[in-house]
Amino acid sequence: MRKLLFSFAIVMIGILSAIAQPVGYTHKAFLPDGCVVNYLVVIQNDSCFIEVNFDSDQSKFTDQPTMMIRTFADEVFKLNGSNPVCVVQSKLVERDGETKVVSGFYSTVRFNIEPSQMEALKNGIAKVRLSTTPYEHEREFKKDKIGKKLYEHYLKEKDKDSNF
Repeated sequence: MRKLLFSFAIVMIGILSAIAQPVGYTHKAFLPDGCVVNYLVVIQNDSCFIEVNFDSDQSKFTDQPTMMIRTFADEVFKLNGSNPVCVVQSKLVERDGETKVVSGFYSTVRFNIEPSQMEALKNGIAKVRLSTTPYEHEREFKKDKIGKKLYEHYLKEKDKDSNF
């Protein structure tokens, strides 16, 4: 039963990711603490979430995930995540005539966010910190890469029901 529920969760994450347009970046691509991070706004049962997909060779979300955000207007808020899902991926990689198995983690967490906090994202995100282990993920931006896009996705998702 647990495997079935886990498989269903992975399929739903894949479907939601295919339908919606995530916003993301690659951080420290070839280093041990490197990762690919994608953010997605999800509105479900009148609650708003930021879904974070974290793909890394060595890091994954902690059991009690948190996300801290600082906007360019210097507003800081901390979001708590729920139900972290982590999948271990293995790939065969050929280098210099040798085939090796390379493993990594693909983690997904939904962070509950209030509408007033979503409104603050239109100022842009200057810094984000995710509670991952064994390396904590922290990224600073000189100019906004994800905040305004997440806010635009939030407006589209919010208006989806009224434009039906």
